[in-house]
Amino acid sequence: MGCAQSSNSIASDQTISSVKETIDRSRKTKVLNVRGARLPKVVKPSLEGLRLVDASRCKLKRIPQWMLNDSSFHTLKTVHLEENDLACVDFSMYSKLERVNLTRNSNLVSFSFSSSIQTLAAGEMAWSRLPSDLANIPSLRSLDISGCKNLDFILDFDFSKLKALEDLTMDDCVLSSLPISLSLIKNLAVISVKRNRITPQGLPEQLLRNAKSLHTLALQGNPGMTEANFMECPGVEEYLKRRKGRIDKQIAGGAYGVQLSLL
Repeated sequence: MGCAQSSNSIASDQTISSVKETIDRSRKTKVLNVRGARLPKVVKPSLEGLRLVDASRCKLKRIPQWMLNDSSFHTLKTVHLEENDLACVDFSMYSKLERVNLTRNSNLVSFSFSSSIQTLAAGEMAWSRLPSDLANIPSLRSLDISGCKNLDFILDFDFSKLKALEDLTMDDCVLSSLPISLSLIKNLAVISVKRNRITPQGLPEQLLRNAKSLHTLALQGNPGMTEANFMECPGVEEYLKRRKGRIDKQIAGGAYGVQLSLL
């Protein structure tokens, strides 16, 4: 899905000398850090071979046109856009982009990425339901949507479409239940839902029993969940076997500080 662009896509028309210096320096470093700056409307000549862009806290309402049209940005692997005011993000043309941070763009409702994207942080949003665009990122391996204080219901979201997902973090939301669709993700190994409202009734038996790769389910800080009532959840025996196998492997490999407590 494309996002409409306009001349109002940046915080200011003013080109600050320090920003120009940073842009010039990025031609050598391949890293463009304009965090908190007022961005120019036009950047010439084009930037070649950029690997990382940090345009966090720039008061962006839309992605600057020069970031979208400049072919040099298609080499990007990492983009930081935290704490802006973006409603729509379309990076589908960035064929090498792997990591994106969109945290604290509270008005974000639409986004799209190429099949190269692996890591997405989209926490502290105003979402009460997960946006449908999230299901259109089958290449995603790590997803962090922590801190969405209005997010209280995700049972209607089909997580099974995120076929490559390995690590899911949803800490500090207001969730009471997890969906059965999580059990259908073959490689999902870690789910963190700390400081929510998860209860034993909100843990599907299929998730504990059938999610063959799941070895870490972080439930700390859920008032309705104790170690005693977690141990009574149907399917917990299968989960604990996988968890023990993971811990044994870590210890055998010389790992220190392995977390042994359940909650």
